Amino acid sequence: MSPRGAATREPMQKPRRFIASARTNLPVWSDLSWDAAPASVDAAGRGFVLVGVGAGTAPVIEAWRQGVGAWPCIAWVETGDLADAAVSTRFGAALESMVVGWRLMLAGPPAEIMVLAAQARRTGLLDEEIRLHVLEDGRVRVQCAHCKTLFRATAEPGDIVTCPGCGQNILVHQHFSRHLGAFVGFSADVEGEP
Repeated sequence: MSPRGAATREPMQKPRRFIASARTNLPVWSDLSWDAAPASVDAAGRGFVLVGVGAGTAPVIEAWRQGVGAWPCIAWVETGDLADAAVSTRFGAALESMVVGWRLMLAGPPAEIMVLAAQARRTGLLDEEIRLHVLEDGRVRVQCAHCKTLFRATAEPGDIVTCPGCGQNILVHQHFSRHLGAFVGFSADVEGEP
């Protein structure tokens, strides 16, 4: 027994390893398989902004538009670069037009719709007001914890990719930043050998 207030030494333990099957705050997509039907239109919605990213999303947007019925709706398929100022301005204007009761529905590749969903959250939308339908392309956004570079990679949590900013091999962690719309990546060696 150690004296009162004295620190006791714990035996050294092996470093904790990444558990690829662990689920923390991973995005919950509208479907679990890439070929599943898109999410249905939220019956509680009283207005809608429907955005598809990529020409392949046109059928999804059209199906959602039909499901909206007579409610107000702003809908388009975005084929431009999301980093383009005109695209950002159009999406921002659509978000500003939304009022209480409106819903945002996004369809497209994960890396692209995560960016749009993050922008919508920053303007005040709640998760309950956003629905996503992912079309597989395998790319996600990753932020390097070492140099803060945001980049797109063909990866999923548990994969190791090279950061284009600092050149380190980084592990794509299962932690997802909803603010950035990106997974966090850190040095693949940081937790030591098993």
